[in-house]
This record gives sequence, structure tokens and C-alpha cells, in this order.
Amino acid sequence: MFRIKKKLHMKKNSSAHKPTVTIIGGIHGNEKIGVLAINRLKKIIKPEQIFGKIYFIFGNPYAYEKNKRFLRHDMNRLFKSNGVQLGKKPSLEQKRAFEIAKILKKTDFMLDIHSTQKPSVPFVFCKLSPRHLELARIFETKFIVGPAKGAKIPSLSACTDDYVNSHGGIGITYESGWNRDLKVLGKVIQKTMEFLKKIQANPEACDKRSVPFKKNPIIIGLYKEVIPKTSAFGLTKDFRNFDFIKKGELIAHDGKRRITVKQDSYIIFPKTQFIVGKPACYLGRRFKRNQTN
Repeated sequence: MFRIKKKLHMKKNSSAHKPTVTIIGGIHGNEKIGVLAINRLKKIIKPEQIFGKIYFIFGNPYAYEKNKRFLRHDMNRLFKSNGVQLGKKPSLEQKRAFEIAKILKKTDFMLDIHSTQKPSVPFVFCKLSPRHLELARIFETKFIVGPAKGAKIPSLSACTDDYVNSHGGIGITYESGWNRDLKVLGKVIQKTMEFLKKIQANPEACDKRSVPFKKNPIIIGLYKEVIPKTSAFGLTKDFRNFDFIKKGELIAHDGKRRITVKQDSYIIFPKTQFIVGKPACYLGRRFKRNQTN
């Protein structure tokens, strides 16, 4: 029903500067904002404004129809650096990710629009390199989050942004806020247009006057994932994104095991449900000014 060609939209022109750009919405089916944004963008961007190619991808229409994060597989955990693995009986989500990966592999710049499961301020998730941070600052969020240098976090190494990075492009994920808040649509579209202008995919996307950034963002490097080992796991409180935890503070019980933090940290991506062997949340530390990977 949802053929990949019907859900991918491309615009291009013959400019000498030809970046390939991909904008994704709805990788998680209960995050509506990205789909609303790409549907609007396809209508307002004129072909003659495009310098290169822009792909608009509806990520997971199967889960979107049922208003679920995913049906069988979390699509944002399928994009391993060596490609999407289908297996003997691939799910609809695996098949779709396999086709999307073909485009991501040749993408120069990608923006994946998400929203959070709990109320949250908007933030950007990306690799903490100077090139990524330059683009991330366009969104003027208070926080920019990414893996800390040397951190081994397997659950975040198979996302769309990491897949694009591994093939020489720049992947950015924009977390627009709580997934129930659709009032931010206008701002999401505005910032996406500014993103396109910055990378010269759409030089007429926004006012040509340079608008200075208001403040330097707080940069947080994720250094650890908290993974339940028993079904008796529970966080000590209903944590939200960017809750600050002091060194030595108790954050969870896992059966008889007490989990404390070994350094001042921020809670990132706290889950609403806990599954043995899957991250319940991530811990991040604040980077010093101008510190990058």
C-alpha cells in the first residue's frame, strides 16, 4: 500500500552547486509533527528555488496509521553502518528502512524531524563536531545533545543521522518538543527552511539578512545508557529531559541493585516503559565551551 516511490518526493534543478538533501518525518508513527511539516514543505517550496535535490520521506506510514511508535521494529534502530539487515522474514518496517537507506547513503545533508514521548523543550541531537554544531545552532535550541567522544552507546549507532554520518554526509535530528504539541509546526517549518538556506539547497527559503544567534547553546555529550537487567527496574522519579543529577545521586533501582551517577549528569531520553536489555534513559555531561568531538 505504501510504496516507497509514492512516499518519497524529490525536487531538483541544474545548478552547479548540487547538494542532495533529505528531510524525514514520521520515522516513529506517533510523532506527527514531522509528517505535517514535510507535507507543508512540499507545497511551499518551488522547484525553481532548489539548488540540487531534496527528498521528503514519510518514514513509517504503517505505524503512523495506528498512532504507534512502531509495529514490529523501531525504524530508528535499523540503520546500521553496514546497511539495514532484512533477515529471513523481514517486517514492513525493515523493508521500508532498507529502501530509505539507499537514499540516505547518497545524502549530503539530512534533517530528521522528531518529537519526544514526554513533555520537553526542543533540542537538537547530532554528532558533536564543528560542522554538525554549526548547522545545529540554526535551530536556536537551548540544548544540543550528541554522543561524547569515545562513548560506546550501541542503541544510538543505528539511527538515521548516524547512518548519514557514516557515509560521509551530515545528519541532524531535530526534537521539536512533546509529541502531543502540534502548535510548534510553524516554527518547525521556519527552522527547516533556514536549514535549507544554510546548506544552499534553497537560497530563497528565508530572509537573506543575517540574524545573529541569541545565546550559545548548552552542549551535552552522552556518555552512558542505563539498561534494565531485571523486570523489577524502576527510576526513582518521573524524570524529564535535562533533569540535572548530582554526582552520587540515586536514579534507579534494578531488583536489589542501586544505580547512582558517578559524575554530575543530565537525564536524556527517559522512557515511559522499561524493557529488559533496552535503554531506560541516557546520561550526559555538559561540554565545556568550544569543546567538540
